[in-house]
Amino acid sequence: MTHPAAEDLSDARFWAQLNSIREAFGEDGVGVAVDRSGGPSFLYEPGHLLTRRDDLRRVQEALGEIYESDGVSRRERVIEVVPPEEDDEAEERSDVVRVRVQGDVLYLLKRLDAMLGVGVATPNHIFSIAPVAACPSGEPQVVCGCPDPLPEWNCDRRAGDGVSVLIIDTGLVDHYAREHPWLKGGPDPWLAIDAPQPGIQDYEGHGTFIAGVLRCVAPQVAFGMSNALNRAGAIKEHRLGPRLLKGARGWASAHNGGWPDIINVSAGATTRYSLPPKGLGRFIIEVEKHPNTVVVAAAGNNGSTNLFWPAAYAADYPQVISVGALRRYAVGRQERACFSNYGDWVTVFAPGEWLVNAFAWGEYQYNEPHSDQCLYLRPPVPSYAGCTCVDAPPQYSSITFDGMARWSGTCFATPIVAGLIAGVMSRTPGMSSLKAAGELLAKAAAPGWRTATGDPVLLPPGWPAAGSP
Repeated sequence: MTHPAAEDLSDARFWAQLNSIREAFGEDGVGVAVDRSGGPSFLYEPGHLLTRRDDLRRVQEALGEIYESDGVSRRERVIEVVPPEEDDEAEERSDVVRVRVQGDVLYLLKRLDAMLGVGVATPNHIFSIAPVAACPSGEPQVVCGCPDPLPEWNCDRRAGDGVSVLIIDTGLVDHYAREHPWLKGGPDPWLAIDAPQPGIQDYEGHGTFIAGVLRCVAPQVAFGMSNALNRAGAIKEHRLGPRLLKGARGWASAHNGGWPDIINVSAGATTRYSLPPKGLGRFIIEVEKHPNTVVVAAAGNNGSTNLFWPAAYAADYPQVISVGALRRYAVGRQERACFSNYGDWVTVFAPGEWLVNAFAWGEYQYNEPHSDQCLYLRPPVPSYAGCTCVDAPPQYSSITFDGMARWSGTCFATPIVAGLIAGVMSRTPGMSSLKAAGELLAKAAAPGWRTATGDPVLLPPGWPAAGSP
């Protein structure tokens, strides 16, 4: 695997992002696996493995044999099934078990692979909106003069009427609807809102920005927000699946038993050997049982073809739509943003660079270093015009936000696609989200809508199509 944005673990930007996660989980709560080039491959929880309940006994016995062969005394051996957290009741019915172990997780997994087969046991991966160049592609930027949002507020004020979207993210900032008319009237009362803290915390406004983009494309859509990612935008794999189910079931209990039409997931992870994450298996199975629900997920910001989950489920599950990002300043054509992942598993591309929308109020300190060239193009070359990589304030500088921001990432292209699906549904009452998505994707595959590299494209109302002057 290759990671153009971070060639080795000395990359300052990677460490700046990683430190935010480690502050949230504790210094020993996040491990970093590296690839053959020395770059970060995936994040995981040290001292823990995941396996299926049916494989638990085999894994326990194999671990015992490994400890025996390595001369670990019985008193020092740790093979302990960890009970689920109290607030993740869905985990109690999960077929995935979290096991606490003694020793280097990656070493134990290598031994288990040889004894039981690759993937019988896996790391407990950490999913996030960052780091490992996940999403967003950089830090938010101040925009001056109270500008209008971009994409612009849809002139079709009925778009999204009767359609529901559940956003799994960082929650909403306090007073999220103040001065933002496109966010008024929502969300539902069971939504969790971030607790106010001094200054703007890392990724605090991420969920608010996503909700704003969604409402600009589909002004009447009813949306709910889970703040499952409120710990610096991250969550451990064994908890993400139950939180996704909890969010969908919470919506259903508040809306006559019906799952939301669309679930927006603007986060994810790369995994060991790019295998599907065990912790999300039950959620995907449950999605299949609700054919009127689609999952729209960010393809990630590694600037590579490496699979990024849950978006990568799109290769095998029609109800999952993987969204990559387009450049902002490519007038007359559509091009992939430098940071966007790409490949056959990415369903469609939508604008994701330099969007403008609702954010937090207060002072924010920048953590990532400035770069004078694109972080994703290799070998290093000067950035293209408007490249998001080179327009950041100096590291550790502070600036005051007034409720709006300019931001880039596949995570922000994702609610554009969710909003477009909602718009099609509202124009044809009774249409399912899966059928609406199918109609949109057929349009995206038309020759006039593709990028120069052949990628299918979806654009919000008013956005210039490929070939426009």
